[in-house]
Amino acid sequence: MGAALKGKALIAYLVVCVFWGSTYLAIKVGVTELPPFLFAGLRFLTAGVVLLALARALGDPLPKRTDWRTLRSSSGRSSTSDPASRASSSSPSPCGQRCSMRSSPAARAS
Repeated sequence: MGAALKGKALIAYLVVCVFWGSTYLAIKVGVTELPPFLFAGLRFLTAGVVLLALARALGDPLPKRTDWRTLRSSSGRSSTSDPASRASSSSPSPCGQRCSMRSSPAARAS
């Protein structure tokens, strides 16, 4: 059993090395042919399609509409909110307590 596990680990390691190493070559070639942000977008789109196909092949269902709505609303909040403005606001944190950086040292001591 130990030898089979070592063999699988070696194969997994080699697969990671080949994919990781080929990424640098693909980026070098791709950026010379396309603008960097377009190429990065195509890489992420390709990765998403590959992961979706793999998940479907393993039997995972497609996300429901409610899942997409939740993802869209949470990603919009995190990308548009400013941590500095949140730190100065008087609203409590999601856990219902005030953050330590919002309160004075005297309030934290009590």
